[in-house]
Amino acid sequence: MRKLITAVLTIGLLSFFSTAQAGHLFTQASANSPIVLAAGQGIDIPQNAVEGGSGQFSIYLANWSAGDIFRIVVAGVSQTFDFNNPFAGQSQSSSILNGSVAQTAGLAATNLGIPGIWRFEALAGNFTLNGYRISTVGGKLDGTGAGTVNQVNVTPNEPGIPAPSVLLLMLAGLGGLLFARKKATVQAVCA
Repeated sequence: MRKLITAVLTIGLLSFFSTAQAGHLFTQASANSPIVLAAGQGIDIPQNAVEGGSGQFSIYLANWSAGDIFRIVVAGVSQTFDFNNPFAGQSQSSSILNGSVAQTAGLAATNLGIPGIWRFEALAGNFTLNGYRISTVGGKLDGTGAGTVNQVNVTPNEPGIPAPSVLLLMLAGLGGLLFARKKATVQAVCA
Protein backbone atom coordinates (compact mmCIF):
# COMPACT_ATOMS: atom_id res chain seq x y z
CA MET A 1 0.00 0.00 0.00
CA ARG A 2 2.85 2.37 0.87
CA LYS A 3 4.43 1.84 -2.58
CA LEU A 4 1.09 2.62 -4.24
CA ILE A 5 0.70 5.87 -2.27
CA THR A 6 4.30 6.86 -3.08
CA ALA A 7 3.76 6.14 -6.77
CA VAL A 8 0.52 8.16 -6.88
CA LEU A 9 2.15 11.11 -5.08
CA THR A 10 5.19 10.98 -7.38
CA ILE A 11 3.04 10.96 -10.52
CA GLY A 12 0.88 13.77 -9.11
CA LEU A 13 3.90 15.93 -8.28
CA LEU A 14 5.53 15.27 -11.65
CA SER A 15 2.39 16.22 -13.53
CA PHE A 16 1.93 19.33 -11.37
CA PHE A 17 5.48 20.53 -11.92
CA SER A 18 5.53 19.70 -15.62
CA THR A 19 2.30 21.67 -16.06
CA ALA A 20 3.38 24.56 -13.85
CA GLN A 21 6.65 24.97 -15.74
CA ALA A 22 5.05 24.95 -19.20
CA GLY A 23 5.99 28.58 -19.71
CA HIS A 24 3.35 29.69 -22.14
CA LEU A 25 0.44 31.08 -20.13
CA PHE A 26 0.28 34.67 -18.88
CA THR A 27 -1.00 33.54 -15.50
CA GLN A 28 2.22 31.63 -14.85
CA ALA A 29 4.26 34.83 -14.98
CA SER A 30 2.62 36.79 -12.16
CA ALA A 31 -0.77 38.33 -11.49
CA ASN A 32 -1.45 38.53 -15.24
CA SER A 33 -4.80 37.48 -16.65
CA PRO A 34 -6.11 36.16 -19.97
CA ILE A 35 -6.95 38.93 -22.43
CA VAL A 36 -10.44 39.13 -23.96
CA LEU A 37 -10.34 40.79 -27.39
CA ALA A 38 -12.96 41.88 -29.89
CA ALA A 39 -12.39 42.88 -33.50
CA GLY A 40 -10.49 46.15 -33.64
CA GLN A 41 -8.74 45.68 -30.29
CA GLY A 42 -5.18 44.74 -29.48
CA ILE A 43 -2.61 44.67 -26.73
CA ASP A 44 1.04 45.63 -26.52
CA ILE A 45 2.82 42.81 -24.73
CA PRO A 46 5.98 43.72 -22.83
CA GLN A 47 8.45 40.83 -23.17
CA ASN A 48 10.91 40.82 -20.27
CA ALA A 49 12.49 37.43 -20.92
CA VAL A 50 12.67 34.71 -23.57
CA GLU A 51 12.70 30.95 -23.39
CA GLY A 52 15.52 28.88 -24.87
CA GLY A 53 15.12 26.61 -27.84
CA SER A 54 13.48 27.17 -31.17
CA GLY A 55 11.11 25.74 -33.70
CA GLN A 56 7.79 26.26 -31.98
CA PHE A 57 4.84 28.49 -32.73
CA SER A 58 1.79 28.12 -30.49
CA ILE A 59 -0.94 30.57 -29.58
CA TYR A 60 -3.18 29.57 -26.67
CA LEU A 61 -6.73 30.89 -27.01
CA ALA A 62 -10.27 30.47 -25.79
CA ASN A 63 -13.29 30.65 -28.09
CA TRP A 64 -11.12 30.77 -31.26
CA SER A 65 -13.60 29.84 -34.00
CA ALA A 66 -14.82 30.37 -37.57
CA GLY A 67 -14.51 33.99 -38.67
CA ASP A 68 -11.79 34.90 -36.15
CA ILE A 69 -8.64 36.59 -37.41
CA PHE A 70 -5.67 37.96 -35.50
CA ARG A 71 -2.38 39.62 -36.34
CA ILE A 72 0.95 39.46 -34.53
CA VAL A 73 3.50 42.26 -34.94
CA VAL A 74 7.06 41.63 -33.72
CA ALA A 75 9.85 44.13 -34.42
CA GLY A 76 7.93 45.67 -37.32
CA VAL A 77 7.10 42.32 -38.98
CA SER A 78 3.45 41.30 -39.01
CA GLN A 79 1.67 38.07 -39.80
CA THR A 80 -2.05 37.42 -39.93
CA PHE A 81 -3.78 34.20 -38.86
CA ASP A 82 -7.28 33.31 -40.06
CA PHE A 83 -9.30 30.47 -38.51
CA ASN A 84 -11.07 29.88 -41.84
CA ASN A 85 -7.83 29.76 -43.87
CA PRO A 86 -5.14 27.93 -41.89
CA PHE A 87 -1.66 27.45 -43.31
CA ALA A 88 -0.93 24.02 -44.78
CA GLY A 89 0.10 21.77 -41.91
CA GLN A 90 -1.17 24.14 -39.24
CA SER A 91 -3.27 22.54 -36.50
CA GLN A 92 -5.91 24.39 -34.55
CA SER A 93 -8.86 24.01 -32.25
CA SER A 94 -10.94 26.42 -30.19
CA SER A 95 -8.09 26.62 -27.66
CA ILE A 96 -4.79 26.43 -29.58
CA LEU A 97 -3.17 27.24 -32.88
CA ASN A 98 0.05 25.35 -33.63
CA GLY A 99 2.36 25.91 -36.54
CA SER A 100 5.93 25.51 -37.59
CA VAL A 101 8.66 28.08 -37.91
CA ALA A 102 8.48 27.58 -41.69
CA GLN A 103 4.87 28.78 -41.63
CA THR A 104 5.86 31.85 -39.61
CA ALA A 105 9.19 32.56 -41.30
CA GLY A 106 8.80 36.35 -41.09
CA LEU A 107 8.19 36.29 -37.35
CA ALA A 108 10.88 33.64 -36.81
CA ALA A 109 13.48 35.93 -38.44
CA THR A 110 12.81 38.79 -36.03
CA ASN A 111 14.88 39.78 -33.02
CA LEU A 112 12.71 41.72 -30.59
CA GLY A 113 15.44 42.72 -28.19
CA ILE A 114 14.72 42.05 -24.53
CA PRO A 115 13.10 43.83 -22.87
CA GLY A 116 10.88 44.69 -25.79
CA ILE A 117 7.26 45.12 -26.79
CA TRP A 118 5.28 43.31 -29.45
CA ARG A 119 1.58 43.53 -30.40
CA PHE A 120 -1.31 41.09 -30.69
CA GLU A 121 -4.39 42.39 -32.54
CA ALA A 122 -7.88 40.98 -33.09
CA LEU A 123 -8.94 41.82 -36.64
CA ALA A 124 -12.24 39.87 -36.66
CA GLY A 125 -14.28 37.96 -34.10
CA ASN A 126 -14.17 37.76 -30.31
CA PHE A 127 -11.79 35.45 -28.45
CA THR A 128 -9.41 35.28 -25.50
CA LEU A 129 -5.62 35.23 -25.63
CA ASN A 130 -4.27 33.01 -22.83
CA GLY A 131 -0.63 32.61 -23.78
CA TYR A 132 1.88 32.00 -26.55
CA ARG A 133 5.21 30.61 -27.69
CA ILE A 134 6.73 32.32 -30.73
CA SER A 135 10.18 31.28 -31.91
CA THR A 136 12.37 34.15 -33.09
CA VAL A 137 16.07 34.61 -33.82
CA GLY A 138 16.35 36.40 -30.48
CA GLY A 139 14.77 33.53 -28.49
CA LYS A 140 11.33 32.08 -27.93
CA LEU A 141 8.77 34.65 -26.77
CA ASP A 142 6.52 33.04 -24.19
CA GLY A 143 3.76 34.06 -21.80
CA THR A 144 5.83 33.44 -18.68
CA GLY A 145 8.39 36.00 -19.87
CA ALA A 146 5.70 38.65 -20.34
CA GLY A 147 5.60 41.76 -18.21
CA THR A 148 2.28 43.03 -16.86
CA VAL A 149 -0.53 41.88 -19.14
CA ASN A 150 -4.09 42.62 -18.05
CA GLN A 151 -7.40 43.61 -19.60
CA VAL A 152 -6.82 47.31 -18.80
CA ASN A 153 -3.93 47.30 -21.32
CA VAL A 154 -6.22 46.56 -24.30
CA THR A 155 -6.30 49.41 -26.82
CA PRO A 156 -7.99 50.04 -30.17
CA ASN A 157 -6.05 48.99 -33.27
CA GLU A 158 -4.98 52.17 -35.00
CA PRO A 159 -3.15 51.57 -38.26
CA GLY A 160 0.04 53.61 -38.58
CA ILE A 161 -0.10 55.02 -35.05
CA PRO A 162 2.19 53.38 -32.48
CA ALA A 163 0.47 52.27 -29.29
CA PRO A 164 1.17 54.35 -26.15
CA SER A 165 3.75 51.88 -24.80
CA VAL A 166 5.66 51.95 -28.10
CA LEU A 167 5.68 55.76 -27.98
CA LEU A 168 7.06 55.61 -24.43
CA LEU A 169 9.86 53.29 -25.56
CA MET A 170 10.64 55.64 -28.43
CA LEU A 171 10.78 58.61 -26.05
CA ALA A 172 12.95 56.67 -23.61
CA GLY A 173 15.35 55.84 -26.44
CA LEU A 174 15.43 59.48 -27.52
CA GLY A 175 16.11 60.53 -23.93
CA GLY A 176 19.00 58.06 -23.77
CA LEU A 177 20.46 59.45 -26.99
CA LEU A 178 20.18 63.02 -25.75
CA PHE A 179 21.79 62.08 -22.42
CA ALA A 180 24.67 60.30 -24.20
CA ARG A 181 25.21 63.31 -26.49
CA LYS A 182 25.20 65.74 -23.54
CA LYS A 183 27.63 63.49 -21.64
CA ALA A 184 29.98 63.40 -24.64
CA THR A 185 29.81 67.21 -24.91
CA VAL A 186 30.61 67.63 -21.21
CA GLN A 187 33.53 65.21 -21.49
CA ALA A 188 34.90 67.08 -24.53
CA VAL A 189 34.69 70.43 -22.75
CA CYS A 190 36.38 69.04 -19.61
CA ALA A 191 39.21 67.41 -21.60
